[in-house]
Amino acid sequence: MTGFPQRHHDFRHNHIVVDGQITSLADLPTTNIDSEFKGCVVKGCSQRDTRAERNGGLIEKDMDAALSIVTSENHERKVIIWWTPGKSMIANAFIPCIHADPYFGTLGPGEEAEAEGLILFTEGEVEPIIQFLLAD
Repeated sequence: MTGFPQRHHDFRHNHIVVDGQITSLADLPTTNIDSEFKGCVVKGCSQRDTRAERNGGLIEKDMDAALSIVTSENHERKVIIWWTPGKSMIANAFIPCIHADPYFGTLGPGEEAEAEGLILFTEGEVEPIIQFLLAD
């Protein structure tokens, strides 16, 4: 999208919520500081694997929800991606992309599960939206 970070950005425009705070991925350390992937698992999710782990980009601290925020280069436009039940997120500097992935656990034959999701484009403040989503 025009005005959003392109290939090989430094994750300053990618955000998640950790301990109730909207936090830039650039401020969350990983084993490989040059990893083109950064990923994080949602608190309480039993499935702990992400593609970022294989590249040294796993963020040790769990995120509060499967919720990702990307800001435009001038920080005026934002995209919020949210899923429940949540598993993880991964941001990819190469493509670039960001995901908030759902998780259903193991389903037996004939069992069904649903995920609820939201992709929101806004020029407004994200904090009230994030608080609403975290309260759900």
